[in-house]
Amino acid sequence: MRSKLEWSTFNNNNVHTLDFKGADYLVYYPEKQFVHFHLPQILFGSTYQQLMRYLLTFIYLNPDQTDDVFKEVLIALHINCENKISDSEIQKILEEAILLKNDPDLETIVLQANKHEKKNFKGSVINPEVPSDKKGAIKGIARGDYQRTKTTEQIKTTLTNWNPYWGEPTNKLIANKAKLSLKQVNTYIPLLKSERKKASLIKKPRPSNKTFKLLWKTLLNWDLSIGIPTNKDLVKATGLGLSTIEVYSPSLKGLKKKIRAAIKDKNDNRTRMSIEFAPFDQKNYVNQEAGTTTEEIQNEMIEDSQFLMESL
Repeated sequence: MRSKLEWSTFNNNNVHTLDFKGADYLVYYPEKQFVHFHLPQILFGSTYQQLMRYLLTFIYLNPDQTDDVFKEVLIALHINCENKISDSEIQKILEEAILLKNDPDLETIVLQANKHEKKNFKGSVINPEVPSDKKGAIKGIARGDYQRTKTTEQIKTTLTNWNPYWGEPTNKLIANKAKLSLKQVNTYIPLLKSERKKASLIKKPRPSNKTFKLLWKTLLNWDLSIGIPTNKDLVKATGLGLSTIEVYSPSLKGLKKKIRAAIKDKNDNRTRMSIEFAPFDQKNYVNQEAGTTTEEIQNEMIEDSQFLMESL
């Protein structure tokens, strides 16, 4: 027997909890997660999880309803389940859900349970009191306002996290780093003059002799089987932060070039044995065809980076 509940009398989302303060719409960036309840035509998957998720969502949106109403909702949901369960199991779900009704973490539980519902994440919300004949126009205005907010925040975030090694924050470079069009940056950058000025004043950090030596030693003893070292590889190998690696990366190009050449030489089978940057106290292997030793390779790398070491 199907439920005779008047679904239109219940809250099916939590927009009614918002304070519009007389505005026709609200804009959110990042997008805000809302909760929406509907009676699905069919429920697949785990019957327990699906029934609990939908019932808790309904309870969260309609906390003033009686336990009898919650039971009717649960029965209506169960009718549409692909996999049916027993009456005792339905009663257990009902009791567990009612116990969570006054749980202070109910909102967190419901939001987490519905996080996969991407359509519930909204950048703008229309005031329910807006007349129906005006909602279309208001939606267009709200959508445009959201896009402006989103673009401005993207530029602002890029400037706040500006890396001085990128260079001066020109419009073209900002567009590249923020993954926006130059036209968008040209339009909104006048609104962010102070953020741009702060970004242009960020100084390159003073190099650390200790940090450079750690990176230099790590590359000198690099295992060629790993491949050409990326910044993420160096983070894992040294324990340093990615931002720190990025600061020193330009100064390590010479060492990386040597490693790249050695890997290419190995892959092209121009040598009979792998070139390894072994520690100084290990056996000095000889590249029979090239006529060079690992010690000579190390010395060449040391010479390439000597001027950097002296400047620290």
